[in-house]
Amino acid sequence: MVYNVIMDKASFEYLTEMRRTLNESSDPKAAVVGELKRLGYKPKLSETGVYADVGRGQKTMLSADACDISGAEHMAVLLSVARNARGMKKLCVRFHFKFGDGGDVDGGDNVFDGVSDMYAVRTLCGMNGDGFGYCYGTAFAGSMTFALSFVGGEITSASEYMQSVLNFSAEKYGVTLKVEGCEYTIVYYDSAKGESVLMDIERGALEADDLYRTEHDFAAIKVLPPIVNSALCVDRARAAAEYAVELTPQECSDEYAQYLAVLHGCIVCRRDGDGAAASEYDFLVKLIGVTA
Repeated sequence: MVYNVIMDKASFEYLTEMRRTLNESSDPKAAVVGELKRLGYKPKLSETGVYADVGRGQKTMLSADACDISGAEHMAVLLSVARNARGMKKLCVRFHFKFGDGGDVDGGDNVFDGVSDMYAVRTLCGMNGDGFGYCYGTAFAGSMTFALSFVGGEITSASEYMQSVLNFSAEKYGVTLKVEGCEYTIVYYDSAKGESVLMDIERGALEADDLYRTEHDFAAIKVLPPIVNSALCVDRARAAAEYAVELTPQECSDEYAQYLAVLHGCIVCRRDGDGAAASEYDFLVKLIGVTA
């Protein structure tokens, strides 16, 4: 197949219009649903956002989210691809637009029905050039934020004891520890090491209770496993990118880690700035075989 992945004038004008519409909209979700309907799609709502399909059979899912400022641009790019993919029955693609945290993601979310693999692009500060950054294996570190407090007994001594346990465990397993008051966050690239630190925390808290006659309270606030890219999907993404560079694992993970625990996929990174959205469009249409 010969790919025509040069963004034409009409596609660029549409991309510009969608970027402005989404940035100015007070309800981006409603704007996306309305635009998908205007393009002739039948959008469906899932627990995590909105999706629409092209073709029948096992699908490749392209995903974009609105969790930050760059999210509107990624969604505008995805709408541009959807505009040019409409009616192409030989394609098997699901366009997925994710809004907010979306809650916990699991295999029960119907957005995964009939999907074989998933791709998303993330803006990464500090990237130079027009290429895409990729990473085999763990691409973004996982994290767990929790609150740990004590009541009764010698609270100060118990808290100091736990601080020493946390520092020792973090150094032992090579994870990053961040502390804000009674809230702690551990950042880890290896899930097994993250779990080992959590086991040390529980043991340490019980020891502190015994030593200082306290009762501890442990509450997980947010847990995000590492984002682990599928090697085969990274290979496919590299083949679709005109230019790609290998990245070291980055901070920090997000809900896509839960997506990739359910199906194969990968996230690639691009720079921010002029021309980057057009490059992302070219990359996605080549990835799925859309002709402009």
